[in-house]
Amino acid sequence: LLCVLHVLRLIPLTLVMAVVVPAMIFLDRKAFWEVDYKLLLLFSLLFMAVGNLGRLDILSTWARQTIGGHEFWISLLLSQFISNVPATVMLSPYTENWAPLLLGVDVGGLGTLIASMASLISFKAYTHIPAVSKKEYLALFSLYNLLLLAVLILWYVMVY
Repeated sequence: LLCVLHVLRLIPLTLVMAVVVPAMIFLDRKAFWEVDYKLLLLFSLLFMAVGNLGRLDILSTWARQTIGGHEFWISLLLSQFISNVPATVMLSPYTENWAPLLLGVDVGGLGTLIASMASLISFKAYTHIPAVSKKEYLALFSLYNLLLLAVLILWYVMVY
């Protein structure tokens, strides 16, 4: 609840941290040891990199000139390389056409393993299961994701 109130900008982050961290230490200290800090650091660095890249003159000029009218396709393609949430953060300042941008990053969450941060998290969790095949998981994951991506792209082309 506190985190939601912070996201809605109703309470400051310092208040959230002042309550949540001591509560977690008291209620579930073990949870701090189970956090995947490398993955958390990766996501943090990814967002910082995307934020900084979006400020580069050459990229912002390109984005302003290119994105208009192509929000769906550009956000879908970019999602395959930097993940759909960072793609949203990177592209959103350069368009007023929210619907195709958001549809593009939503559909763009399918495809490659990196297209959705949730996919990376699920893959990491899967690899902790003893005697599982990472190659088989990646093959099936990729097959199903690419098939569904193709279906949704076809739907988009037919509807829009």
